[in-house]
Amino acid sequence: MLESDHLMILPFVVSTAGPTSSQAFILTNKHSHRKGKQVKQMTGHGRESKPDKLPMFNNSPALEDEANMDYETLKCEATEGIGLITLNRPEKRNALSRTLRDDIVSCLESLEQQPNVNAAIITGAGQAFCAGFDLAEFQTGDMQEIFAHATGYHHQVYNSAIPLVAAVNGQAVAGGMDLAMMCDLRIASSAAVFGQPQVKAGIAAAFDLLRTLIPEALARELCLTGRVMNANEALKVGLINEITEPPQLLNRACEVATQITGSKASKAMKQRFIQSQPDLFAAKDSN
Repeated sequence: MLESDHLMILPFVVSTAGPTSSQAFILTNKHSHRKGKQVKQMTGHGRESKPDKLPMFNNSPALEDEANMDYETLKCEATEGIGLITLNRPEKRNALSRTLRDDIVSCLESLEQQPNVNAAIITGAGQAFCAGFDLAEFQTGDMQEIFAHATGYHHQVYNSAIPLVAAVNGQAVAGGMDLAMMCDLRIASSAAVFGQPQVKAGIAAAFDLLRTLIPEALARELCLTGRVMNANEALKVGLINEITEPPQLLNRACEVATQITGSKASKAMKQRFIQSQPDLFAAKDSN
């Protein structure tokens, strides 16, 4: 069950019961996605959730084609050449359910099809960036099919054609840390924390991904102990690019994204990144 060919092990944590519960599992195999649905963003209490918006997105025009669709678990917007993806399951600490994974892939594909979108920001609604994969999925689903689907999600994010900036507003652990690491740049609020705590439950961490960003000795420590780092340590070891106070996080992420869109070489450079990075999320050969 825990076999891997190169990476093929992607940990994830989270919670259906509340902010203190956590579990983990492991991933493999091929890509799948679905289109966005025209539904409202609802919280667990039946109220519509309205993620904070940057001023520049307050009157953003509708995107062409699928990008103007509402999504069940996130907000997908774009204006002035920048996409904004807000994970919108705050009552679950933005746990990566299958629907949210599909919505992320669909939103990214829609943004990539917009000729004027040259960068995108990913952030989370509420107090967490992302607490990892949603445990509820594994209580009722087919594990092999779940693994195959999840590898496709990781492959699409890691190989996105547009530069991605993670605006890490809070907890980013297990699969949530992995999501931030798959972005090109990471800007964190002072409240952010990072780690792979699922190893304490006996579940392997995404070591091959982690060691692409931080020294291998530290990557091994985090994957063996499950220790969680605060934002200051994450900056010191090179996991994140900078820290800002929470109220300024999205504005700072937007400034950086604007700098990216102002570079005529940004998309070409992103293709060079993809060509040179390790192929961590290739589908396993069935033979």
